[in-house]
Parts: sequence; structure tokens; C-alpha cells
Amino acid sequence: MKNKLLSILFLAALLLLMMPAKEAGSQRLDLSSFLIDTHDDHLLARFSIEVDNFEKVKSALDNGSKVALICDVSLLKDRPLIWNLSLADKEIEVGLEKDLLSGDYRIIFPSQKRNLSNFDEKDFLSQFGDMSVELLPLEKLEPDQKYIVRIQVKLMSKGVPKWIKRTLFFWSWDLAKSIRYEMKFSL
Repeated sequence: MKNKLLSILFLAALLLLMMPAKEAGSQRLDLSSFLIDTHDDHLLARFSIEVDNFEKVKSALDNGSKVALICDVSLLKDRPLIWNLSLADKEIEVGLEKDLLSGDYRIIFPSQKRNLSNFDEKDFLSQFGDMSVELLPLEKLEPDQKYIVRIQVKLMSKGVPKWIKRTLFFWSWDLAKSIRYEMKFSL
């Protein structure tokens, strides 16, 4: 009887711990206007990022969480009989946080930092509505060869202590499910 009660309590506690992770995972990121472009003799990947429920992101920032939007962009040479060859791989991490003393929101790009007094969905779209990543000089690409551009985007909480991550290894620290898109093209 005692063991049965302990196992029921353990199961109930485990279910309670997993419920918030499931709720956070229901939010989605969307990638729109994904295209391959050229500029100054370089190949570019252009895309826009939208979030399904912006209020969850804003709530996390207002509660002092640090958030990172991480974009991994890869250029691969398509080889049908063997694995694809990686030609370029770029990672862009954009930090989002709120200074709780001043009330300003900070968007920390790799090359610059922006401060906003207010941060709403319109501001999010203006910051992430037209992103571009320079991949490779065009001279390194072969005509009539097939290539793949792969983009993976995730929105996750940062600044969580490692001991908590190790203890709650089954917990998802993502604020939204990561998305992954691929596009094949040739010159």
C-alpha cells in the first residue's frame, strides 16, 4: 500500500513538471519569404521570422528571462549517392532581454545592440522581418550543380544555470519549437 501511494505521488509530480514544457512547446516559429539571392558577388539567404504567440515571448522578457533567437544557416553541395558536402555554415545568435531597472528592451545582434522603450509584435517583425546571411562568394559555386540551403531557427531561454539544466535534463528550454527549412537550387 505504501509503495503504491509513493508511486502515484511520484507519477503526479512528474506529470506536473512536464506540463509547462508541453505548453511552451506548443508555440511555433514561422519562416516566411525564404529566398536565395546574390549581392556583391556573394550568395545570400534571405528570410523573415514570425512567432505564433508573441505575448509568451514578451511575458518571458518582462519576467527577467534572457531569450536568444538562434539561426543556423548552411550551404550544402547536393550529392545524391553519398552525404551532402558542407560548403558554409553560419550561426547568428540574437539576444533579447529587458533591463528591469530602466524598463528598456535590448536586442543584441552580433554586430550591434538596439534599445527599445517598448517591445511589441510590430517591433519583433521589424527587427526580424528581413534577415539576410551571406554564405559564400559566387565564384566558389559551380554552374548546373545542385545546392541546398538549410535554415534552422530556435527561440530559447538563456542564462539558465547549468546545474538546473543537468538536473532537469528532460525539460525543454525552448520558448518555441525549432523550425527547419531546406531549399534546393542551382546556378
